Amino acid sequence: MLKQIDEEYDKLADEAEPYAIEKSKHELSKMEELLSAPETIESLCNDIINHYENDRQCILTGKAMVVAYSRKIAMKIYKKVLELRPSWENKVNIVASSSNKDPEDWYDIIGTKSDKIKLANRFKDNEDKFKIAIVVDMWLTGFDIPSLATMYIFKPMKDHTLMQAIARVNRVYEDKEGGLVVDYIGISGALRKAMNDYTSRDKENYGDMDIAKTAYPTFKEKLEICQNLIHGFDYKDFFGESNLRRAETIKWGINFFLKPSKKENKDAFLKEAMALKQSLSLCRSIAEEHERFEAAFFEAIRTSLTRINKPGQKSLREINETKQPT
Repeated sequence: MLKQIDEEYDKLADEAEPYAIEKSKHELSKMEELLSAPETIESLCNDIINHYENDRQCILTGKAMVVAYSRKIAMKIYKKVLELRPSWENKVNIVASSSNKDPEDWYDIIGTKSDKIKLANRFKDNEDKFKIAIVVDMWLTGFDIPSLATMYIFKPMKDHTLMQAIARVNRVYEDKEGGLVVDYIGISGALRKAMNDYTSRDKENYGDMDIAKTAYPTFKEKLEICQNLIHGFDYKDFFGESNLRRAETIKWGINFFLKPSKKENKDAFLKEAMALKQSLSLCRSIAEEHERFEAAFFEAIRTSLTRINKPGQKSLREINETKQPT
């Protein structure tokens, strides 16, 4: 239906004045009705919650953004999410403009200008419990939260606006390879068109955004390399039911790489396991459960080996937070 609407307005663009087209969109399109239907909102929220809990809440700081079609739909998403997850009261918030025509029950939820400033500061705080921001237009441009790792898009966007929105989730942060955009509205065509308006250099930087063709094959390649580097060590107990045996398997996996004869393997493993972690951050939602579990095993070993190799080494976050001399 959305595709048909877009096609009709593309045809009208050659036959009518822009203001007439906009008025027609406002008066006649079924967009709001389509996207705000109760069954649509419930399906959307269930999917977002499931995806976030299973794949994204532990990525970096767990920050995510939901881009809604309108304030009315943003409010429906907010209320439905809290209905499904009452314990998320401090985790999810709406960030949207207010109007004196808003229903009375919206006032406390949307808040004042001062409340929005507080929310912005909370969202930028990686330790704050505020993890999921539901937005419409605000925060899609000029708002930087480098640790933001996930964006759920439920709003048609085009051209510069679309590229700016995606840029929110692709900010460099620690060892973050890139952000994940979950598209519920079908923006791929608009994205290709927007990218055609960018320079060749920009296109090369963005590359192919289909993670099934890019990130996932890289992840599988790095997973196989890590498997080869640990060849000779049996870690099947890591996939068992015993947490004790799992912990022991990690310990013996660390010891395996600490043998003098495995120095070259260890150095290569540290590099490849980091690449494995980065590629998985982009394709976790399509990787198989066993693959994610095995990657977690390699990440546990990599993290421990790094700390053993360089005891007391500061992390990037600790370096950034170090007070500079005046």
